[in-house]
Amino acid sequence: MFQGLALIAIAIALTLILSYVYLANRANNGLPKVQVTIGEAQIQADLAVGMVARARGLSGRASLAPGHGMLFSFGSAGYHSFWMSGMKFPIDIIWMRDGVVVGVTANVDPQIGAQVWQLNTYTPPEPAEEVLEVPAGYAAENGIVPGSRVIVTRPE
Repeated sequence: MFQGLALIAIAIALTLILSYVYLANRANNGLPKVQVTIGEAQIQADLAVGMVARARGLSGRASLAPGHGMLFSFGSAGYHSFWMSGMKFPIDIIWMRDGVVVGVTANVDPQIGAQVWQLNTYTPPEPAEEVLEVPAGYAAENGIVPGSRVIVTRPE
């Protein structure tokens, strides 16, 4: 019984923290912009810098325009996990390392209505140092597959 109460307390605390982060930062408050080129595809991406921006990700947004996304850059390769907390639309997750796509998780369901502890987590098929989230179907429509070359252009 104690374990069940502890899990509920953790879930409530996590929900409150994520809600605070979302409400405090619900506008796209000055996130740096980068251009990500994968093959012929050009994606204008918000760069999720820091723990708060990474935790918020795309949660709370109503949609994501075609050709737009969010880039998470971790600085070192690893099995960085993602979930769909607060998401309102499906996405493709593109896992990248050393300028190459190492995996694509397509059409990730936002799991609207699921409780925090019920959300699926997604990890790359091999270590990744950068992760790009784009609208669902974008990867297939643009021929983005493992092995595709990636160029990230950061502002000067």
